[in-house]
Amino acid sequence: MNIPEELLKMLETGWRSLCAVVPLPNSFDLLGAETSPWKPLVNEKGVITIETQFTPPGMQPDVFAGVRRTLLTLFAPENCGLGAFVAPISHECLDGWLPATSLHFRTSRFSDLHELAFVDGDNSLLVRLKADAGTIYYRVAIPAETEASRLWDMPDPQPERLPDGERFDTGLARLRQHWMTEFAPVFSRLPSSPLLRNAVLAALAKSFLTQYDGGLRYGATRYYCDDGPCAESFPPTILTLVSACLHYGLEKKALPFLGRFLDSFVSEKGELLHRGNGASLSEHGMLLDVFGQITDADFRRKYSATVGRVAERLLRLVQEAGHGLIACCPEDDVRACPPRQWFSCNLWVSRGLLGHFRDDAAESTVAREFAERTVRICRESAIATKDGLFVPPSPDWREPFADMNDFVPFMPTDDIHSVASYTNYRFYPEMLSSGLLPSDLA
Repeated sequence: MNIPEELLKMLETGWRSLCAVVPLPNSFDLLGAETSPWKPLVNEKGVITIETQFTPPGMQPDVFAGVRRTLLTLFAPENCGLGAFVAPISHECLDGWLPATSLHFRTSRFSDLHELAFVDGDNSLLVRLKADAGTIYYRVAIPAETEASRLWDMPDPQPERLPDGERFDTGLARLRQHWMTEFAPVFSRLPSSPLLRNAVLAALAKSFLTQYDGGLRYGATRYYCDDGPCAESFPPTILTLVSACLHYGLEKKALPFLGRFLDSFVSEKGELLHRGNGASLSEHGMLLDVFGQITDADFRRKYSATVGRVAERLLRLVQEAGHGLIACCPEDDVRACPPRQWFSCNLWVSRGLLGHFRDDAAESTVAREFAERTVRICRESAIATKDGLFVPPSPDWREPFADMNDFVPFMPTDDIHSVASYTNYRFYPEMLSSGLLPSDLA
């Protein structure tokens, strides 16, 4: 990755300045192994839990309160006689990126208690607690049961205190060796900044941890046990990881996941199947783009017809749009809202078709003309303001957002989702990442 050194220095300096004034976030780290049925979370107090979206029997589903519920508490340091939690000190990945959580916190007995924890294999959580008074080790069995309702009915497991650190040290060495081997092709492709290097490695490792039974899942908590196949069918889950793998030399590791997705979630009509119409057209275009980067000839041969159905459908939608743009769903969360001509979707449809039909004169002409039309309409829709040019997310959005935190409903009956927010975190990044916007619009 070729990033100017000056930009890297600015990033490192800015990050240190931010950390100096922003409190340690009250957040979670994700543990697990690629084969473990559950992916435990570790909070700033060192408490390790299994959590997911779950509505207990006799309770009504709640879109907010039921987002994530603790099914089991696997480990709690306060139960080990080391004092009550007082305040966090630090919380990070071991070595900056390995899927082992390393946290320091203050208790009523110790000024600095260090907890190091990881999942060994598919059924063991190993924990080391270290303070001035000495070091103790624990093993906790992770349930093999995969039904959330069964875990809800289980008592919390009792941690087994180990006689010494042999099992812990052996497991940790095995974990480190596993990921060093898995990521051997990655290291030479990483940026020179330690901050970015660790961010890339941690993101890749934690993404692979979300898999179970051969499929990547959308996260490890709320959507890990989503209804039916929805835990695996959200396209960005697979597309972002495969794209990263192609960039960092991990094509072979990514292809089984992409193959499973293509086998399971592409209809005969060329639609990506996620909650009805929940897959955006931008994701269809991204699929074409990702597939076009794959070098494995056998994989391309096996799935060319499947991906070809997606391309033919998009081409048909372009032709049906006439002299305009395609109206569609831009995001799963708002799949029930009326379709609009979102620039993010139309730009990525353009990019996907341009790549897929680059060797076909007739279809590539259609794709090129549609890309030019999309950029032209985007330019015509831009609105001059005192702060500069406002590029709306769709041509019918004529009122600039006063602030990206403004609540701007997608439709009158929607009191949850804001167009300004989704434009900020999704539509604008997709418009930029298409690579099709000229600099004055980007």
